[in-house]
Amino acid sequence: RNFNSLLHALYVADILCQIALVDSIKIATFWDLKEGPYEIFYLKKGLVRRPPYYVFKLFADSIRKGMKIVKTTVEGGNFTISNQERYGILVWNEVKAIPPIPYIQTLATIDRDLNKLYLLVINRDITANRDVLINISGARVSNQAKVYLITGQSIEDRNEVGREKVVLKEFSYQLGRKEALSSFTYVIPKHSVISFELTILP
Repeated sequence: RNFNSLLHALYVADILCQIALVDSIKIATFWDLKEGPYEIFYLKKGLVRRPPYYVFKLFADSIRKGMKIVKTTVEGGNFTISNQERYGILVWNEVKAIPPIPYIQTLATIDRDLNKLYLLVINRDITANRDVLINISGARVSNQAKVYLITGQSIEDRNEVGREKVVLKEFSYQLGRKEALSSFTYVIPKHSVISFELTILP
């Protein structure tokens, strides 16, 4: 496994989403067992922020103390993984197949003090962008949003000293013509993690 890749960053984002959605988990730690010389090599040449670093930063900004996780539902395309793809040629009949997996994974949090809604979206599709319709129930948000995006040209993109192919991009985006919105559409880039910072209107 390549720990310094966009693919691993997507894996980390998926795991963090699953952890955040389980109420019984109060604290969790994460580290890669394959460390040691791999990291020392980079430290000798200079500081490199590996792609998963930006995922942790994005989650840290989206899930802060005092913020509440909001329920989300996803409707849309799925993909499947066979047991042979999971375990190679040798497959045990006792192993149950994984049920269909949605291409889109979501996590939403709300900050009542700042009147902010954070919507984090993972596009697991490594071949195609996904045109997503986002409906917000029980609230309206401003059409002016801040967007934070992690992606690359390829899932194998790596970060090296002086050349980071996977970074966290931040930009402003107008979601629609109306100033107050209860829904909007956005094209989520393939193999990406994206977060929308939305202002909740009175």
